[in-house]
Amino acid sequence: MKFKEFITNEKFIRGRKEWMLMANLSMPLTPSILKEFETDIDTAYHITDLKGFQNLLKLQGKQKDIACFTKGSNGIAKGAKTNGSILAKVSGKTSFHSAVDFMSVLDRNGLRWIDGKRRDDNLISDFKRKMEKEIMETFDLINIKVLQENIEGLDGKQKARFIGWYYDKSKKIIDKKMINSVMEFLKKEAISKSGEYTNDEVFIHQLKIEEVKIVNKYDSNYPEKEYEDEVEFLKKKNFNINFIDRDYVRKIQ
Repeated sequence: MKFKEFITNEKFIRGRKEWMLMANLSMPLTPSILKEFETDIDTAYHITDLKGFQNLLKLQGKQKDIACFTKGSNGIAKGAKTNGSILAKVSGKTSFHSAVDFMSVLDRNGLRWIDGKRRDDNLISDFKRKMEKEIMETFDLINIKVLQENIEGLDGKQKARFIGWYYDKSKKIIDKKMINSVMEFLKKEAISKSGEYTNDEVFIHQLKIEEVKIVNKYDSNYPEKEYEDEVEFLKKKNFNINFIDRDYVRKIQ
């Protein structure tokens, strides 16, 4: 695996500790913080493997965000070849819909963030500036670079207290103007990246699985046998069995 693939692979990104993300002045995108921006969404898609789909079933109706898309791309279709054989059509509520996949990261609790270190451009510069000011004034630090060093020296209860403080401050800092600014930045990024590999990214919670299709990613002539485990599981859960090719995923609009 190449280094870039390693650092962007969700398998390795998942499990990041909250305080490590906070040390980077990362911006949390939790449903509770973005509650006032919440809207209903009727149609979005999530592609995953059988194990991921089993987890998706457990998350129905929950407040945890799942990364979905409403616009397919060659990138999504190619990803289906290696990462997913099940395409779930879902509905639910969303508080954040980006025009481009901007590589959000997951913490150990499955909550999503814009990593202040990975996105060192102007995407969340306003948030980082305001959060840095709050931290410097509250904790009387020499400079923001020593924040991680200070957090590392805390015990579990102290870290939990800091995490709670950071979430509270984030909720006060993040307003409609800031969210609109982030969305506009990502919209421009989508235009600059416009092409066959560009798809959107929408976070959905309280989701409901409306429909499921199996992606025949190897163009098998006998998909029922090739995807025997998926077929068996979906039948047990009373889902209709329909096969699609990767081109179907690419053409989703």
